[in-house]
Amino acid sequence: MEGGEKHDVQYHLSSAIRALERAERDMTREIVERMGEYVKSILSSAAIGNIVKEKKKAKQAIDERDIEYSLGPLFEYLNSNVGLTQYRSLQNELICSSRLFRLP
Repeated sequence: MEGGEKHDVQYHLSSAIRALERAERDMTREIVERMGEYVKSILSSAAIGNIVKEKKKAKQAIDERDIEYSLGPLFEYLNSNVGLTQYRSLQNELICSSRLFRLP
């Protein structure tokens, strides 16, 4: 009977670990999807094109200040969501960041 109990414990632990890993993947996917929509809208070619057009009309070169100003909403969004990292592991944070900023 002892061998059966050991097998049952291992089975239930491995089942629980699989469920936790699946939940982590689902959570990561949800975070990336929600944050990705906003990041893509800020970094879209239309948004960046508007900055370039404004500068061309004024016949001025784009400088670092213009770039920081145009990315201001993105910086604010990311800074406000950094507080969420205390609830996630470093590994999960790296996975989310790499998937969020993955090149197409």
